[in-house]
Amino acid sequence: MDYSELSKKLMRLQEEANPGMGISCVRTICFYLELGDIESARATARNEGDKISRYPKITIMIHENLVDLGRYYQYAKHPLFLDRTLEELETCDMCLKVFPKKDRVTTHDGLFRFCSNECAEKDTKERENPGNPDLSTDWVRQM
Repeated sequence: MDYSELSKKLMRLQEEANPGMGISCVRTICFYLELGDIESARATARNEGDKISRYPKITIMIHENLVDLGRYYQYAKHPLFLDRTLEELETCDMCLKVFPKKDRVTTHDGLFRFCSNECAEKDTKERENPGNPDLSTDWVRQM
């Protein structure tokens, strides 16, 4: 897909996503694409990724045709995102699974977020038994 065509598709999507108002950061990306200033369009997409992420179709279109949007793209492709916003989702501190915040399980201090009691219990056991190879999840914490 050439950049002029991408600009037209993004303009249509942003108008559909927010009727009457549109999405200003997506219009800015389209403006740069129409000028042929691809690097400015990419920079705008990266800088405005948090706003763009509220619109999964637009996020996917930009990620697949213009610039890598990282975790915003992962959320947009996640089945849970289809009927939720980014603010309603969380990532488990134990297994890194994406889950709705309303299903959150926390420890007694409330500092850690888990997708299930199983992950919370595993994390607690690991904290109580540091260095135990059977309970080690160092690889998760390094990601």
